[in-house]
Amino acid sequence: MATGQSLVQSAMRKLRALEAGGAVTDTAQQTDTIATLNWMIEFWNIRRDFIYSTPRFTQTLTPSLNPHMIGAGGDIGLARPPKIESASILDSNNREYPLRIISRDEYQERSNKTTENTIPRDLWYDPAFPLGRIYLWPVPSTASTIVLYLWTLLSSTLTWAGTITFPPGYEKAVIYNLALELAMDYGAPITPELRKEAYDALAA
Repeated sequence: MATGQSLVQSAMRKLRALEAGGAVTDTAQQTDTIATLNWMIEFWNIRRDFIYSTPRFTQTLTPSLNPHMIGAGGDIGLARPPKIESASILDSNNREYPLRIISRDEYQERSNKTTENTIPRDLWYDPAFPLGRIYLWPVPSTASTIVLYLWTLLSSTLTWAGTITFPPGYEKAVIYNLALELAMDYGAPITPELRKEAYDALAA
């Protein structure tokens, strides 16, 4: 388990902008460096390469509703995903019927977007903010259960004293790559060793 403080200070030591055992005590500096950390993690959350898990969620659909909104306060009260990895419809025997993830252009080609059926075939996801929009075709006519496989996101709202638990290997990648981000703010040179460690940790 790490804190915003420990991640920032470790990164600054790798950058040699902070001495061993030193601490960042200036409030403005704490605010700026935490903001940089959160921006970096937020960027990672929209990159498939950095997503470590795609867990399975189920949700009962509302008949004749299209689209279903996903996000805090939406029809599907999960964290708004930047992308839906895959999806299916669950039948009464717990068998999954995969939905075809289609593009916006393919959805636009559907001549009658209000056509209903008990089992939808296609899904187009519009990752609008703050609520994403899940469009199903045909529109479900019954209270079917949809199965969603969504990206697991890292928290990008970390505070100076807040804690975060990373999957194995992620903490090193965060610290070394945060050092690269902070180098621009501090005008610090990036050594070949630091760059290599950052890239290797991220690749792993």
